[in-house]
Amino acid sequence: MEKEEEEVLLNDNGKPSILPKILIGAGIGVVILIMVLVGVFVIGNGKKVVILPPEIVVFKASPSIINKGAQSTLTWKTENAAEVIIEPIGKEFKLSGSNKVRPNKTTTYTLMARNKEGKKVTRKVTVKVSPGIRPGGFPRKAFELEVPQRKVLEVPRKIP
Repeated sequence: MEKEEEEVLLNDNGKPSILPKILIGAGIGVVILIMVLVGVFVIGNGKKVVILPPEIVVFKASPSIINKGAQSTLTWKTENAAEVIIEPIGKEFKLSGSNKVRPNKTTTYTLMARNKEGKKVTRKVTVKVSPGIRPGGFPRKAFELEVPQRKVLEVPRKIP
């Protein structure tokens, strides 16, 4: 009796991949090309495991324009990632989530997602910081205007 080889395609989270559904009906050349691109590994029990490249599904800042001193929320969702780092914050975050930021100046944030194989992808968002509003609701420029001084001229009166 011949033993059949069983193929199991998993993403980095250990969940079955939808890749077999895509490959149904594809020619052998297409299958081999996809296997080379995503990386196919044979594990000890003879099962093939495909480690999919990481993907950044969402990375956004809301709001993307803030007044100085205000905050924005960075929100992200990744797939097939083992590690997520956001610069210039410089620390590791959950694979999906959000983080509040309060930049003093316009700042570009870079999310880097890496899978267990070391493949990585990046995406950037920018939070623009405007000068803001001063107390009383006047823009800063209003306080910088110079008001010219008035000169009073006295005209002597002649009494008839």
